Amino acid sequence: MTVTERFRIDELADRAAAALADSGTGTDAGADVSSGSGRVTPVPDRRMLRYYTTLGLLDRPSEVQGRVAYYGRRHLLQVVAVKRLQAEGLALAEVQQRLAGATTAELERIARVPEPRAPFWKAAAVASVASVAADAPDPPGEPVVGAVRLAPGVTLVVDATRPLTDEDARRLQAAAAPVLHDLHARGLLPPKET
Repeated sequence: MTVTERFRIDELADRAAAALADSGTGTDAGADVSSGSGRVTPVPDRRMLRYYTTLGLLDRPSEVQGRVAYYGRRHLLQVVAVKRLQAEGLALAEVQQRLAGATTAELERIARVPEPRAPFWKAAAVASVASVAADAPDPPGEPVVGAVRLAPGVTLVVDATRPLTDEDARRLQAAAAPVLHDLHARGLLPPKET
């Protein structure tokens, strides 16, 4: 499954920082003047990313909607590649020369950022729903339409082979919990009531 990555500038900085932390690339990643003092700025931030764009180390955003710029996987690879090369002791000017005209494949090799995976909840939801389906007998016949309210404003409608039980509903709600969490986090659903 191909996963398309799209981030705002702060999300890009967070993803790059996480990729660097996962591999142990960190605070001695070479001096860069984006910190204003010539000191090392180990964790990318929006200021550094804008500076990298002015230097040509980071491509312009792939999409702009209103006042929001969006970045993709190539941008992530560029940021991580810069930091990895700095960690090897290259000065920013040397990094510019090394990465000038780099293809995405070259950036992949330098950055060593794992391929994106489908959101964690997809696999969990499929597995949980599959276990519900595996428990159900498979009688022939017309589908039975059933519905399970997962959250305010979210109802799952199922063409089932049998009427849904309370246990089916509980298991479907549990399987959907990560999806609902993701929808809340993205602001697609109203905040959870506590």
